[in-house]
Amino acid sequence: MKRATIRFFILGCALFGVFGAVHFFETQGFSFVLHNVSTPETAVAQQKTKILIVVGHDNDVWGSQSNGVKEVEFNRQLAGYLYDFLVADPYFAPTLSQKDGDYIPELAEYFKNNREHIETFRAERRTAYAKENAEELQLEPDTVKHNRVDEDVANKLYGINMWAEEQYFDVVLHVHFNDYPGRPRNQPGKYSGFVMYVPNEEFKNGFESVALAHTLYDELSRFQPPSNLPVEKDGVIQSQYLIALGGRNSLSIPSVLIEYAYIAESRLHGKLRDVFVREMAYQTYLGLRGVYRNSMDSTSASTHDVDGSLMLPYVWTTDVGYGEEDNQDVAALQTFLRAQGWYPPTGKTFNECAINGSFGVCTREALISFQKEKGIEESGVLDSVTRSVLHDF
Repeated sequence: MKRATIRFFILGCALFGVFGAVHFFETQGFSFVLHNVSTPETAVAQQKTKILIVVGHDNDVWGSQSNGVKEVEFNRQLAGYLYDFLVADPYFAPTLSQKDGDYIPELAEYFKNNREHIETFRAERRTAYAKENAEELQLEPDTVKHNRVDEDVANKLYGINMWAEEQYFDVVLHVHFNDYPGRPRNQPGKYSGFVMYVPNEEFKNGFESVALAHTLYDELSRFQPPSNLPVEKDGVIQSQYLIALGGRNSLSIPSVLIEYAYIAESRLHGKLRDVFVREMAYQTYLGLRGVYRNSMDSTSASTHDVDGSLMLPYVWTTDVGYGEEDNQDVAALQTFLRAQGWYPPTGKTFNECAINGSFGVCTREALISFQKEKGIEESGVLDSVTRSVLHDF
């Protein structure tokens, strides 16, 4: 079975179950013989998912910036954590596009030695896609407009995808943080949350990319607020022109670009930044595992799977109340309340009440509702009685 067919089948398993996926593909003309896989090690030997983690931007074009932190720094931090989670899992073979603050030697050499080839491919694809879209696809314009990139950036993005094809990667995942024009300098701004971008579902990598993005979206949305920018309300946004995703139908590998949060969100600029970024990476790993690993190995659950967060379980030892800021006890409390369905409180949105480590109105109202449900004093404070109830969970 070819790798592309295997990837389709694995995604089908995640969506329909193994036997449902077999039935579906048999109706499409495929045939399967299901062999017993006696151990997880056997499955690993048969198929290890190769994932290219692309750090958005680089030292020449670093993206947006807030409070003295460049977007590329956030991207490298999260990509590094994601790599660590994946490389520790024997079902994955991850590669980072950048290490030690620059492109890995293989990519740097590829850009240098294949510039003419990349530019020729770009020109040919531009011409071919104009004909494809006019005669076959007839796609509507993208709903979200993106900034144009210069020639050097375009060559690198096309080069990354061409290299990924040649190296037989199974997935390309792009790591970014978001921003919007006109945001007040070094202030949080009015938008927050994450969004997924994928190639158009009519593209050759579209079906797999869209299915993968929805799984990742579901995992992240458990503890991360979705973007509240109106044009990003659908959460998974299709694009025919984003080069990173295989713009103009130029990539066969599933590809997803995640904007994990808006770069100026206050939770990213305090002492818990590392905690929150690591959470985002971990939840991405869980989403990837849900598609590419759990469908092959029913024994793959970890101690964190039920909650989907590295912050839980947690042991609280001191009272915590209104006014605490940038506090890990508060962040863990918010995470617990979210996991149990109490956060954000009634009448509030997750964007208004993000998990941010600050004990404000959102946390107090959610905690009071929890205390009322459990029949303990509705103090709105994480006191000893409330801590005892939390620890019972």
